[in-house]
Amino acid sequence: MNRNRKTSLITGAAVALGALGGVTVSEGGASAATQVNVPNHADDGSATSLRGVIDAVNAAGGDWTLLLDPSLPYVINRDCQDGDADDNHGGDIDILTGGDVELRSTGSERALIWVVCQGERALDKHNGGSVWLDGVRITGGNTADGATGDQAGDLDGGDAEHGGAIRADGSVVLVDSELDGNRTGAGGSGAPNIVPGPGGHGGVGGSGGAIFATQDVVVYRSQIHGNETGNGGRGGNGSGAGNSGGNGGRSGESTIRAASITLVDTEVTDNVLGTGGSGGAGLGAGAPGGDGGAGGRGGALYASNVDLQYSTIARNHSGDGGQGGNGNGADGGNGGLGGSAGGVKGSTVTVKNATIHANVAGSGGAGGNGATDGSDGQGGGFFLDGASSFVFATVTANESASASNVAAPAGTPVDASVIGEGVGGPNCSNAFDVGLYSVVDDGSCGAAADSVEPALGLGALTDNGGLTGTRLPLLDGPLHARIPDDVCTGIAGIDDDQRREARPSWRCEPGAVDIPTPAASKFVPLAPTRVFDTREPGPATGFVGAGETRTVTFAGQAGIPTDGVVAVAFNLTVTQSNGPGYVTVAPSGDARPDTSNVNTIRAGQTAPNLVVVPLGDAGALDFFSSSGAHLIGDVVGYFEQASVSDDGRMVMLDPARLFDTREAGPYQGKFAAGETRSIDVTGMAGIPSEGVSAIVMNVTATEADAAGYVTAFPGDQSAPLASNLNLERAGDTTSNLAIVPVADDGTVSFFTLQGAHLLADVMAYVTDDAAPVATEGLFVPTAPSRVFDTRDDDAAPLAPGATITEEMTAGIADLSTAVWINLTGTEAAGPGYVTGWRAGGPQPLASNLNLTEAGVTRANAALMPHANGETSFFTLEGVHLLADSFGHVLGSAAS
Repeated sequence: MNRNRKTSLITGAAVALGALGGVTVSEGGASAATQVNVPNHADDGSATSLRGVIDAVNAAGGDWTLLLDPSLPYVINRDCQDGDADDNHGGDIDILTGGDVELRSTGSERALIWVVCQGERALDKHNGGSVWLDGVRITGGNTADGATGDQAGDLDGGDAEHGGAIRADGSVVLVDSELDGNRTGAGGSGAPNIVPGPGGHGGVGGSGGAIFATQDVVVYRSQIHGNETGNGGRGGNGSGAGNSGGNGGRSGESTIRAASITLVDTEVTDNVLGTGGSGGAGLGAGAPGGDGGAGGRGGALYASNVDLQYSTIARNHSGDGGQGGNGNGADGGNGGLGGSAGGVKGSTVTVKNATIHANVAGSGGAGGNGATDGSDGQGGGFFLDGASSFVFATVTANESASASNVAAPAGTPVDASVIGEGVGGPNCSNAFDVGLYSVVDDGSCGAAADSVEPALGLGALTDNGGLTGTRLPLLDGPLHARIPDDVCTGIAGIDDDQRREARPSWRCEPGAVDIPTPAASKFVPLAPTRVFDTREPGPATGFVGAGETRTVTFAGQAGIPTDGVVAVAFNLTVTQSNGPGYVTVAPSGDARPDTSNVNTIRAGQTAPNLVVVPLGDAGALDFFSSSGAHLIGDVVGYFEQASVSDDGRMVMLDPARLFDTREAGPYQGKFAAGETRSIDVTGMAGIPSEGVSAIVMNVTATEADAAGYVTAFPGDQSAPLASNLNLERAGDTTSNLAIVPVADDGTVSFFTLQGAHLLADVMAYVTDDAAPVATEGLFVPTAPSRVFDTRDDDAAPLAPGATITEEMTAGIADLSTAVWINLTGTEAAGPGYVTGWRAGGPQPLASNLNLTEAGVTRANAALMPHANGETSFFTLEGVHLLADSFGHVLGSAAS
């Protein structure tokens, strides 16, 4: 595993964690320490081995940093049975100095300490001070089982030792480290009495499956997983009349057991506590059975004071109670209590930006004959008995028969948090102080009615970025945008989430994480400029043959930067086509999608379409022609990454007619051949009077005098060498989507090579830097995908005058306000048009696609608004419709 150190985060942790006995958490580890390399990986006791270096440390005293080589494991296997003397001769590594000792990896990988000995942990720190791990993994540590009771002496079983990987008289600090596969021993069994008398009691299992410390434990950017504590010892059988069996011992408690515990950017997962020991049987007449031992508490953590920040506690299990022993002519023993707190047991507990998920409190043990079953443990996620608080926490799917998620005192403050999906019982043990913006899924936590949501709308626990697993709120779920952006960072002064992303990262949600900012971008309009024309000399020159792919570089051309470009927008014109076919544009180096951008139906045809597509390898695009044609590309702008922006946002409008030269008004009258006409656009058809850099409109030319083209451009510039739509013959009608920069005076100009009527329907406008900063109108490109196709299931074409409503957003209705599509009409019954609009609204006077003759196939880019993900389409004449999406436009926070 790459350690990926981040000094800035370490520094932040130092502020949060403070000092432990004068030692501050920092990138350098223990301060003022003598450093020494440990080159020998063998456990041979030599001066260069880990054990030998520790011997020197013990003799010298003071603070030390031991530099470990991560290339091979440091194996602990020397004189495994000689470790009880605490002299570091064999068994575990005994650190006897009262100073601070750090073990640090010298590389980007974690150094491994691998315990092979049976009955030995890895590190045993004596005499106070602290032990540090920085970039170190410990696995295989274990402690011996407690001794079995002695029938000739003490009948009670012995207790197992604590600390499966590390035991410390003082403090333990872990930075970028891992403890896995360690365990503590089981309590010893109580001996049965061979003479009349009660059986011996079982010993207690070892606590701290990973760490046991008498003072503080601080864990930063680390993983603690797959560790176990030992079972409680079995009670011995009693003998003789009325003599009971011994009680079973308690199982070992918690994965980390200390006076106080602080976790930052850490995962504690999949750890299991042992089962309480079974009670012994009463064998004599009238002899009761012994009680079962209690299961261990705090499946992950157990301390008086616990501070959880940016961390995840998941799938840990506290111990089950042991079975009560049977009595003989008397009741058996009671079942042992199930261990409380599948996740965290403590008094004063602070939870910020943390996820506590699917932890399980222990089940009570079955009582012996005639006795009571043990009670199940309380608080699947937490069992708290002091002043505690939750802020931006996600506490879900924890399991307990009593208070499945949180058992805590009444009035515990819960702010901007999510509690729910509990298993086995109500969420909470008491009515808490559930603050504004928190969400629960039942009323057991004492929440106000408007805080209760039966379904929370959370994704699975997984890697969503950051250092720990999290559960993301669903885009269309009840948590999405629950907290207003303007109060988000004012809650407890927290300005980021568990992933260490700024709040709000896009919108603000209660719980540990916000929904991440989409991979959004803003539009940078450019004056229309020709990038390539295969009819002219240049790098892309030459007819593109049938089945050929031509690669064209766009980065660094026509005002497009060489890097930082998310996608480009350009007008693609296909001309002199070989025959019926299509052209598909894809990022260079990517597989060609099963979609098309421009369609032709006959030889010699000219057809344009607006294309928006991400750049591929070396800033290039691949153009595939199925039948062969010349290709022309005129860029109109590009998209660059932006999570929020003032300029470059495409703000949707209800489609509206901007002008129509066939109708009375200031622009009435057919364009003459070679005419340029300037049109006022700001303040018209819903376009603001200011704050506009460009407009998105569908431009239609009709009643053409002859074959020609139309170009739209800023009103204060001359007509460029570029085109937006092409007319093939006299009387032709054609349309195309255009993104056109607006001049400072609020105008857009149109040039027609030949005489024609023009009309334009505005769909959206692009903001400039005078607009407010927002996410609304940012563009999120997606891989091309088929949204709908009326030819599916061999359906007949749509009837003349038909209206259909289609789902456009594939589950992202709350994310977007519009979808960029390529709208294609095929098998047209005759000349006509297609109009799209938000479902449920009135059909506008506008069009998105024009079909000029029977049998024609024509594609046109369209920026389609939707309502709750649905868009309606009207077709004047019979036709099949299909749509391919290639991105969506973000809605406002209230959408």
